[in-house]
Amino acid sequence: MAVSVSLEAIRELIACESDFLPAMDRRYETVLRHLAGCISARWAEAVTAHFQENPITEAEKGVYEKYYTEGNRGVEANITPLYGATLIIAVMSASYAFLIQTGDGACVVLPREGDGFIPPETIDDRLFLGYTTSLCDSNALENFRFYYSQNPPEAIILSSDGVVDSYGREEFLKFNRALTDLFAGNYDEAYSDLSDWLPKLSARGSRDDMSVAGVYWAKEE
Repeated sequence: MAVSVSLEAIRELIACESDFLPAMDRRYETVLRHLAGCISARWAEAVTAHFQENPITEAEKGVYEKYYTEGNRGVEANITPLYGATLIIAVMSASYAFLIQTGDGACVVLPREGDGFIPPETIDDRLFLGYTTSLCDSNALENFRFYYSQNPPEAIILSSDGVVDSYGREEFLKFNRALTDLFAGNYDEAYSDLSDWLPKLSARGSRDDMSVAGVYWAKEE
């Protein structure tokens, strides 16, 4: 649901880019924070509707009553924590690129020249020892981080914390560079290799679930 509402909101924003793009370099955080607020509100509506259409099962009832009702009165509290989710978004066009993130995981930007890097603006030093921010937080909008560039990079790679925690910092950046080169060279082969590698990486590394997504410029024939 977070992905669905994000894509919807981003398409609406991009359709109006002639309105915001001239001033984007000066006020990108304002524009992106507005986008994040739109996504957060639509996500809350979506999960609330899902909750109403999918009542708590008997198997879930004990946990629900313990953590998501007010005391013993059975009064329903805010149900969005049941659906708590982190979210990382990357958008890249011919003239700009931006990132939006809440929660853990990492965004790696691979410029056309120079080494790949994690934008400092997307790093939240509070996230350690299992603590993470989420779309379900009461102050969710305050926890979004933003990055914007007028110089589109060669690629942007997004990874969940399971992948990030399986590498040291330099090794993680090298992984992202290798991944970009593989996909730019042969998409089908790279997709197969990545699908085969991630379960092995989890088993020898973080033992967590793993997700990787990216956008890159294809090499000209």
